[in-house]
Amino acid sequence: MAGRLASSSKKSFVEILSQQSKFLGPQGDSPASSLLTVGEVVKEPSSFKGKPTVFFSDEDVHMLSSPFKFTLVGKFSKGCLNMEDLCKSFQTVGFKGGYNLGLLDHRHVLIQFDLEEDYLHCWLRGIWNFRGFIMSTFKWSPSFTVEFESLIVPVWVSLPNLPIHYFAKGSLFSIARLIGEPRVIT
Repeated sequence: MAGRLASSSKKSFVEILSQQSKFLGPQGDSPASSLLTVGEVVKEPSSFKGKPTVFFSDEDVHMLSSPFKFTLVGKFSKGCLNMEDLCKSFQTVGFKGGYNLGLLDHRHVLIQFDLEEDYLHCWLRGIWNFRGFIMSTFKWSPSFTVEFESLIVPVWVSLPNLPIHYFAKGSLFSIARLIGEPRVIT
């Protein structure tokens, strides 16, 4: 399935918002609150050291970042292809599901996959060469900024001389959880 650019057609802000579905807000709500989708909450402003502030709890951050669970950041060592060429290059990879590509800056692209299988394939390969432009991939996290590399990396674990009766999936996962959250790669 071909990928799609995050902003492939030009629409005004009002047009984008008017296409939203499942709006909240009974009659009489403010116009801004009637644009919310189900499950969204508007935070009340507060202040911190005399400055206006909005506080988001860990639960809020988790909820807001959940749509990005299969998202990677691609970092090009010397600048990246233009988006049209990058999209064409991604189409040749043969991902099974859909994906979105978004340009973050001249060296970083956001890659959001529909399928975990494609996400893992792209992430675990690590280094990609698109028409001579080298791209490394790393996992997106809510704390991501283009200035710092992600600290989340895939790790392969070897368990030499592990007795055969520990080769059950539950046992292996229990052992692997000593260093992180294990995943099954198919």
